[in-house]
Amino acid sequence: MTEQLPIINTSHNVTATKGESSSLLGRGLTAIQRKETGVVSSDLDSRYRQARDIYNRITDYGREDRFKVELLPTQEELLNEPLLQQLQPFYNSMKELVDVCAVFQELANQGYGKAYLPLVNIYWGGQGVSQDIEKSCGYSCLSSDWLLANQSLNDPEIWRYLGWKYQCGILGFDVNQADEKAAFWYRKAAEQDDAESQYKLGELYQDGEGVEQDIEKAVFWYLKTARQGHAQAQKQVGLLYHEKMKLEKAVEWYQKAAEQGHVDAQLTLGRMYEHAQGVQKDLEQAVFWYLEAAKQGDASAQKQLGWMYETGNGVLQDDSQAKFWYLQAAQSELLQFINRGRANQEMNYCLSEINSCDICGGSLKGQRFVIDGMVGQKNSSGAWAYMCATCFASHGAGIGWGKGQLYERTPDNEWLQVAGFEPLDE
Repeated sequence: MTEQLPIINTSHNVTATKGESSSLLGRGLTAIQRKETGVVSSDLDSRYRQARDIYNRITDYGREDRFKVELLPTQEELLNEPLLQQLQPFYNSMKELVDVCAVFQELANQGYGKAYLPLVNIYWGGQGVSQDIEKSCGYSCLSSDWLLANQSLNDPEIWRYLGWKYQCGILGFDVNQADEKAAFWYRKAAEQDDAESQYKLGELYQDGEGVEQDIEKAVFWYLKTARQGHAQAQKQVGLLYHEKMKLEKAVEWYQKAAEQGHVDAQLTLGRMYEHAQGVQKDLEQAVFWYLEAAKQGDASAQKQLGWMYETGNGVLQDDSQAKFWYLQAAQSELLQFINRGRANQEMNYCLSEINSCDICGGSLKGQRFVIDGMVGQKNSSGAWAYMCATCFASHGAGIGWGKGQLYERTPDNEWLQVAGFEPLDE
């Protein structure tokens, strides 16, 4: 049975009292260094566990970072584009992540150490709230100290996170030694049936990190956790069968993960049905699984679904649906280029009046992004154009100085440059 966690008593207020550090890191380290005599109430444990279960389900134990706040539509956009209702499952997940982040934040402010752990990834970005690197790094430091201070507790979640910290190089400076320590902590938690630790230990055996490479042991741990319903492990077992060309078994495991909402498994299962791999060709089933993943914000699935609508494969041909899904995929892919810090520093606006895409001629009204960039990756004429996100995906040369500048629409309907800046002088 897991021991009760020691409470770290910190001020509930952001403003520090006399003699207390006002910084996140300072308050947290002071709390860790105190002699801990109390215990966390069962209410805090329960609130953390409920929020943690939701977080693990939506983000696949923190792996998923597709839930970017920039993808949330405004009320005006929802009213003007009814097709956005298809993405309601994605928006619902974003709202749930905002809610659980608030719970973790409140618990962290009360000194509940485990709450530091998910906040590291949440504030790194792509998990329902705006990116805040300073907070992410602050909670990374706090969580490292808290984990080391509490490693002797009989708690597999603590051991798993210690394994993750060593695996990522956050703890330990010698790479080989860090990998060995990661394997030690993952194994310790895995032997107490912690499903995520069993999966991570399987990864180490598959890649030969911290342990001697042993595919049989990797499969053993993958299967052990997959049979507990761990979706990522189920997807991984399917992939191993796929690589051995045992396609029917691969489909069986992909299906298990897909039915739990695992987007990569849903996308892969759609491809299996589309290309008759391990199953009879069934384009309607392919569309079904592409749509399931697309509704959860997966850009690859959205792009594939756009093609199915464009060509009428497995679904009635529909240009409006094709354009909608192509646009969602293109916008998701553009987000990786955004540099908010540089954008807020330079505040560079496009002064040209842009009303339509130079490639397709479509109106830019309601569009979130426009790209002023070179047309074609090997364009000999050096022609530039204003492109909508969809046309840029198929015609643009890229984002970067000398290739293309990315602009985002502001609430005032101006175009603010958010990527493709001139290189800074070193």
